[in-house]
Amino acid sequence: MKIKIKVSRTAAEAQSSAQIVASIDDLLTEILLRLPMKTLTRKLDPSGIGIVQSCNGLLLCSNFRARVHNRRYYVYNPTTNKFSTLPKIDEGGGISVRIHGMSLAFDPAKSPHYKVVCVRQLGLDSGQYEYQFEVYSSETGPWRKCGEPFTTEVNFENGVYWNGAIHWVNNGIGDSLYFNTMIKIFG
Repeated sequence: MKIKIKVSRTAAEAQSSAQIVASIDDLLTEILLRLPMKTLTRKLDPSGIGIVQSCNGLLLCSNFRARVHNRRYYVYNPTTNKFSTLPKIDEGGGISVRIHGMSLAFDPAKSPHYKVVCVRQLGLDSGQYEYQFEVYSSETGPWRKCGEPFTTEVNFENGVYWNGAIHWVNNGIGDSLYFNTMIKIFG
């Protein structure tokens, strides 16, 4: 498939190459189709990794073959072939904890840093579940809890980053929810 791209000289000078690639869907698709996942898998985890989500040119990856509590997460930049291993999430002092969803937030036009939002499902003795947001920022470092535990009927597996927030929409079943990634998280 041949792709014709017309970018005026002034537009190319005003935008970084990463911004140009991220803004052209067909070009980004072609890059991702040719992504060297075998090389990345050998680097990160010989048992295999998969893409959890993509956001503006970055990929959130995980070693899917591991059990949930042993799973490792990585943020990979296919244009630079560099990755970061996210720190392991603390188990929470004996409370039964399960990662219910991970979402990537990255907008290179606003910041060179990304955030990963983890939704933890906390088991309670009453049989009901509460959820807790935790955020990792490439700028500030470790995972930090954000807000108080809450209950909801949202599927956190398919979050979408849009307009400064991660959105979870449930197609008419249950709640819809968003998390503003532009807020400052203090430890």
